[in-house]
Amino acid sequence: MIRWCKALNSDATFQTNVVNSINAKDATTLGPFIQLGSYNCAWQEEERMQAWYSQVRMPAMAETPGGGIRVRKLVSASGWAKHAILYEFESLQAKHDYFAVHKNRPDMKPWLAWVAKSLVHAPGSAALANRIWPPLAR
Repeated sequence: MIRWCKALNSDATFQTNVVNSINAKDATTLGPFIQLGSYNCAWQEEERMQAWYSQVRMPAMAETPGGGIRVRKLVSASGWAKHAILYEFESLQAKHDYFAVHKNRPDMKPWLAWVAKSLVHAPGSAALANRIWPPLAR
């Protein structure tokens, strides 16, 4: 299975990786805190939505200071929902701080309005969670 993954490096820039999940041990362990959103999009808008994530959203998140670790965009072959986005953070507070700055970026506002009216999120999406396994080092 191959998935697309964008990871923050120490310079707070994104490294784009196509990750083979069998051989990529460094990218398989989730960050301490995650946000997982799942949604559908009209098929006519899928290419635009995918372009928005890869060309606008992910690079903008790399430039946003805070505790972001990695963003993973997932696409399902079948079932509801077809799309998911997995954000990894250092903590719940880091997630709040990160998105507070990100959503107020002038270059994000037009896109966020488009996303709000174009995507249909699953009930209860996005889910927020602390990683429980493997345990965090203390």
